Amino acid sequence: MALADALTLFEGEDLLEPAGHPERFTTRWRLVGAGLSNVWRYGDLHLDAPSGRLLLRGPNGTGKTTALEALWPYLLDLNPHRLAAGKARPTSLALLMREGAGGARRRCGYLWLTLAAPGGEGEYSHGVRLLYSESGSPAVRVTPFTVPGVPLRDVPLYGSGRGFLPAERFTDTITGAGGTVFTDEAAYVAHLATRIWAAGERELSELANRIRAVRNPTLLGDVSPRAAADALREALPGVSDDVVSATAEALAESEATRGAFQRDRDAAAALDRFAEAWAGHVVEVVTAAHTAARKAVDNAGTASKAQARVDRDLRTARETHDTASAESEKLQRRARDLDATIRALEESEPYQAAGRLTDLADRVEAEKNTASIALLAFREAVEASGDRAAALRDTATDLSSDLEDLCARAGGIDIRARPDHPPLAWRARPRAAYLVGDVSIDPGPGTAVDVDSQDVDDLVASWNARAAHHRARAGEALLALTDRRETNDAEREARDAAAAAREARLRAEEEQRRLAREANAARTAVRHLIEAVDAWYADHSELAPIVDVAHRDAHPEATDDERGAWRRPDLGTLAEDEPAQAIPEIERIEGLVRTVGESAAAVLRHRHRAARDDGTRLRAERDQVRADAQTLRDGKLLPIPRPDWAGAVAESTAFADAVEWHPTATDPTVRALV
Repeated sequence: MALADALTLFEGEDLLEPAGHPERFTTRWRLVGAGLSNVWRYGDLHLDAPSGRLLLRGPNGTGKTTALEALWPYLLDLNPHRLAAGKARPTSLALLMREGAGGARRRCGYLWLTLAAPGGEGEYSHGVRLLYSESGSPAVRVTPFTVPGVPLRDVPLYGSGRGFLPAERFTDTITGAGGTVFTDEAAYVAHLATRIWAAGERELSELANRIRAVRNPTLLGDVSPRAAADALREALPGVSDDVVSATAEALAESEATRGAFQRDRDAAAALDRFAEAWAGHVVEVVTAAHTAARKAVDNAGTASKAQARVDRDLRTARETHDTASAESEKLQRRARDLDATIRALEESEPYQAAGRLTDLADRVEAEKNTASIALLAFREAVEASGDRAAALRDTATDLSSDLEDLCARAGGIDIRARPDHPPLAWRARPRAAYLVGDVSIDPGPGTAVDVDSQDVDDLVASWNARAAHHRARAGEALLALTDRRETNDAEREARDAAAAAREARLRAEEEQRRLAREANAARTAVRHLIEAVDAWYADHSELAPIVDVAHRDAHPEATDDERGAWRRPDLGTLAEDEPAQAIPEIERIEGLVRTVGESAAAVLRHRHRAARDDGTRLRAERDQVRADAQTLRDGKLLPIPRPDWAGAVAESTAFADAVEWHPTATDPTVRALV
């Protein structure tokens, strides 16, 4: 545009309105903004583009080319191999995230495009989350997403202290705002192509490549000049239908011609809108139905695996229960035998003698306690007289020790053999200490020693008598102890057997309860699966007529099951069946739904392509009719029709061929018709 022509845009009080129809900004998706956050050397950058165009200005090295030629076209096809902005400028996601990271080993950034929906339905952002890890493989993990509104402004992308969100929290944030986090790049590209451009993934990839070619013609350096020119011509927009229509109207000479052109234009526009709307709606609905069916298949597979796992656990529990029952019966029989043996032992004379021996042992223990009390009293008495017996202890230590040893041994054998008072009383000073076991008692100095020989003789006689008595009972005690040891072994085996039986019974009861829980869980899972299938049929009931008609058109010989696959069956009886019976029936229904759905989707896609081809053919015919009309208005004649097999020829030659008589045409009537 010349400078004078550009200045004419600003003449008058108001600016001239832009050329074209303003409706193009409200009846289709349009770009209204773009943004980067923590990518390359950028911090948070948001660019508004209400006109649908982005213009970046700034010094060299500020990232204009990187953003326009690499980052934002990348959001159309998520092809990391096409990031290079030129042959001499290699670019990758790892380089973009590493540069500007300040030496950090981990970094999280975002890229997005913001598009306005048709009819004022709001703004939606489509972008990716880039998680960089220096030691990761790959170094950058890409997570595509779409969310209503503008990131950072309407949806927070960072945590406190600008820390990056974990994957689970990022997903919860996006879904909580009404958005979607895609599982892989292919799902994101398919969603973008279907919803925004109403096209296929291949067309969207070609669009991204053309944008790169327009922004960076050096990408065509490896092709021939003619191929480069053709590629650039395909990438650049052609003359719009509005310009062609305006030119035709300016050249039209009659109201009738303009009316015909207007009707053709309206019909073509209506066909285009109908084809685009219908194709987009059908693709979106069938995609959603296919996704739901695939989810139902996954749920059915999960339920089948759970049911197989429950069956394995059930078989294991039954085997364990049978083994435990057999062991329990064996232990019960052995316990009954042991009970009979124990009763026989309890009624025997040795067992009763062992009871009497136990009584004697208790009596000995009581007498030992009495001796301990007496020793304590004696110790207190000796300590009271310690000052008086100090000198006597030095001269009578050996004798006192011998006497105490004898008394201790006698008392250890029979507590009644221990004398009530020492047989020797000291009157010498200093006195030796009394040793009673491990206890040393200091009697003190000035102790007088009195010895009564009669008492000593009586003590010796009593010891001899008690020794004879104990020797007589030693044989009986030995026999009783032997019998008691045998009885103890039997009692211990009986206790061990009873404990093992109780443990086996508890394990059997626990396995039975576990079996009941697993069976109930399997039935609950099947009921939930049936409810999900019913809900899916209810949610997609409006698709049943469309799918049935499409499938019948493709397969007239379809069976009754296939014809009614998308109509809700009666699944009430399956809820009462066992899981092993219900799962195969649900899998059969799923297979029919999948087969019929795929067949119907193929038919609908074929119809969409046919409608699109018809629209293209009608537009070509319209253009040809307009060209013929213009030729006639210019006073020219249309080319003489020729069959396709004859090929093109000069008009003069064709005319000559038409008026030249054939030598065999001798009939005057035929010659007059030429």
